[in-house]
Amino acid sequence: MDVARLHSALKPWKKVGVVITLRRFYEWLPSVYNEIWKRGNTIPVPSFPQWTGTFINLNSLSMRNEIQASAVIWRGYKEYFDEIVVLDYHDEEIPIHIKRNCDTIPGSKRACDLAKAVNTEKS
Repeated sequence: MDVARLHSALKPWKKVGVVITLRRFYEWLPSVYNEIWKRGNTIPVPSFPQWTGTFINLNSLSMRNEIQASAVIWRGYKEYFDEIVVLDYHDEEIPIHIKRNCDTIPGSKRACDLAKAVNTEKS
């Protein structure tokens, strides 16, 4: 993401906040794999280890690396934006769509109420 370019495009608005969602890499990666291969590709589907082995060394992954990567991303945005909120995708107390609509969007009562209503319907 070219954060400087994003900042430039958003300059007409006086107050812009950034919401970053933290999702563990080792949980995000299988999700991406499934999205790519469930689309009905006509090429042979590699196994998950074969697919990931083409671009990453899974043995080098650690929570420390993820935290460091998240800090780098945060600093990149902080250089251009004053208000940054980080949501933990894995916090199971409150669903992510409710946290996003209720906690990060100022004056979002209607969006918050709708998110809560959808969550109630799914229960």
